Amino acid sequence: MKVHFKSIMGFDKRLPEKPTDSEKKKKKQENKAKANPLRAAENKEINDRKRQRREESGSTKEFS
Repeated sequence: MKVHFKSIMGFDKRLPEKPTDSEKKKKKQENKAKANPLRAAENKEINDRKRQRREESGSTKEFS
């Protein structure tokens, strides 16, 4: 975890950098996988099949 400095009235105070939403989501998914590895494996297979179909169809994400 990164730490940055914030000066408050002449005093340096170390504040830990907060995790982003995507980092929180990844951590939550890891914890779920640890708690229930069978369900995690099933979900991984489903998601891999979806990714494969998208790749075959040439689908791409576009942000406007």
